[in-house]
Amino acid sequence: MKKQTFIDSDESNTNEINFIIVGKPNSGKSTLFNNLLKEDISPTGDEYGLTKTLFTNSFEFNDIKFVIHDTPGLRRKNKIYDKDETSRNQKVLKLINKIDATLLLIDATENFTKQDFRIADLALDRKKILFIIFNKFDLIEDKKEFRNEIENFRNKL
Repeated sequence: MKKQTFIDSDESNTNEINFIIVGKPNSGKSTLFNNLLKEDISPTGDEYGLTKTLFTNSFEFNDIKFVIHDTPGLRRKNKIYDKDETSRNQKVLKLINKIDATLLLIDATENFTKQDFRIADLALDRKKILFIIFNKFDLIEDKKEFRNEIENFRNKL
């Protein structure tokens, strides 16, 4: 069986899948990145905005190379007061055009926001595969209510 990538391009490598981890700040993107790679590459912690650059690395699974990109948290434009953060966000948005799949990481302890929808819409508008991952689910007290919220979120996409 021939392995295929999700990119429909002459330049694509049929044994390589590129994906990006995106989400709001402190949602756990770097922790997921490090866990997938089984290395501490991206900075993690409770401090806001630790990841200030894009981190890219890869791993292989079943003869397929997965190239993974960890990103700084994406905040709404009106919440950004720093030119460096604006520049970082623009790099992330450009990178979404070049990857195969988007992993949108959402902190389950926070309510869904317009920013979560914007990020999801961005990936879907660019015809990217979208995985929505809810982090910190173990901290949710009313899991049934949260599942209902997830269903509502999914229906709005």
